[in-house]
Amino acid sequence: MGTTCRALGDILLDRDPRRALSLFDLGIRRLTEAAGGGDSRKETAVLLAKSSYALRRLGRLPEAKTRIDDSLAILRASGAYPSREIELGGDVWVALSAMADYT
Repeated sequence: MGTTCRALGDILLDRDPRRALSLFDLGIRRLTEAAGGGDSRKETAVLLAKSSYALRRLGRLPEAKTRIDDSLAILRASGAYPSREIELGGDVWVALSAMADYT
């Protein structure tokens, strides 16, 4: 569910950030309900980071920053961040890109 919401949210982000945010939020809710292990937490971190772009486009800057911070906190707790190596396009890369684009 998280992967599908991420892909569809990415498609809608430029045209309809409100709908993209709804999809990212749906993915976050479903992953939270599943309360799975590390992979679902990392997917939640990615969705939080990606949702920050939609929030920025909607002018909701403080909420965008909070989601980026929450994303990085999840990655820290999972041991994925900080890391000596960051995989291009990986979970940590997505979160750090969101942070860099926010500032």
